[in-house]
Amino acid sequence: MPGPATQSTPSSPPEATENTPLLPSESEENPRTVQNRARVSRMLENKGSVARDHLASERTFLAYVRTSLAIAAAGVALIQLFLVSDEQLGISPEEGRIMRNSAKPLAVGSIILALLVLALGTRRYFAVQAALIDGNFPVLRSTLGVLALVVGALIGSVYFVLLLQQPN
Repeated sequence: MPGPATQSTPSSPPEATENTPLLPSESEENPRTVQNRARVSRMLENKGSVARDHLASERTFLAYVRTSLAIAAAGVALIQLFLVSDEQLGISPEEGRIMRNSAKPLAVGSIILALLVLALGTRRYFAVQAALIDGNFPVLRSTLGVLALVVGALIGSVYFVLLLQQPN
């Protein structure tokens, strides 16, 4: 004789709680995993170098932020440098006007460059985060070269303007 009849209940997907988050590495038969991927905050299993890689990406993003702030501060310093009174520099009012007129575009260019560096860092941070989850790492080559050329051109422009405006 067969044993007592047992009711079979379909297995339900595990519930995600604060203590047991669903991991992206779980099987795709769980529909909650797909929903969990759409969330901003993720809990990743720390296998190998996962935590180290993500923390390094965060440090790199903070380096972009610091660089952006330094470039913006240089733009503000340019304005302040060229707004020094003509008597303190010992130059004529005409030369002082030329210096002030050349300072504004350089300072604006510096601040725009700072915003571009911040945007590049933010874009890079999210691209690296997404790639690390998939086990990849996007290499950045030409963008850094272009950024270095633009910063070098800005520094060269400031130097050139300062050389032209030296009192005789």
